[in-house]
Amino acid sequence: MQEVETGRLDLEAPVRRYLPEFRLQRDEWSDSVLVRRLLTHTTGLILPLPTRGRAAARCCCRRDGGGPRPQPANRVFSYSNLGFAIAGRVAELLSTGAFEDLVERRIFQPLGMSNSTVRTHEALSRRYASGHLVRGDRVAIAHPWHLVRGAAAYGGVLSDVRDQLRWLASSLAMARLSTPPARAAAC
Repeated sequence: MQEVETGRLDLEAPVRRYLPEFRLQRDEWSDSVLVRRLLTHTTGLILPLPTRGRAAARCCCRRDGGGPRPQPANRVFSYSNLGFAIAGRVAELLSTGAFEDLVERRIFQPLGMSNSTVRTHEALSRRYASGHLVRGDRVAIAHPWHLVRGAAAYGGVLSDVRDQLRWLASSLAMARLSTPPARAAAC
């Protein structure tokens, strides 16, 4: 939302304004997908679509226009990581840098979140809890860990409890203040 506040991003604009290679099976479908719809799960793009890393954003950026066929936008809510993967790519293009750098520079550093990252390779050197699965009467560590580069925009934040509390405090402050000291959204 920082880019919206500066006027560099218009939520009512078609995604193609910022990502010209965004193509669905027909141009009119491509032009109908608005930035706002990426963030509200109402693009009309219904799974199954690839949702891992950069493949998610690339599936709608094919030269042959062979991307998915959408349902009418804003008629169906369909939870999908795809919208956030595409929004993350838009944020990268507007900031002219990697999404991971953008999150660290604009969110983690201003909030003092020194033990948070969106770089999955850093998880090995930090003290984070692993995911667990219950199988019958046993609890086991979930393997493999499927977070890949490109997942940051739709759920790749790794953090500890203190940093999560900093995030929460900032989010609560933003709900009360009209001009908060640090914004908690990267787009």
